Amino acid sequence: MSRPDIVEMLDELSSIVDDANACLDGVIDRHQLPDVDSVSERVRVLKKRLDELDDRVRLLSGGRVAYRTDDLPAWLIDKIDDD
Repeated sequence: MSRPDIVEMLDELSSIVDDANACLDGVIDRHQLPDVDSVSERVRVLKKRLDELDDRVRLLSGGRVAYRTDDLPAWLIDKIDDD
């Protein structure tokens, strides 16, 4: 893994952490129950970004990327499990 790859991934991780903190700050500052749907969507987006970053790290370090069942249709998961 090259130094520029590592720097780029650390920048992305820092951006994800900043977005997560902003999400939490928005919930805490309101002193009320947050809109669950909007918080849930932001958390889902952050998780997807972390998964993508994890995949890049695995690929660049010579590892394999596992398929994520939450991104695949049920019929395809069944086909993979049968093989």
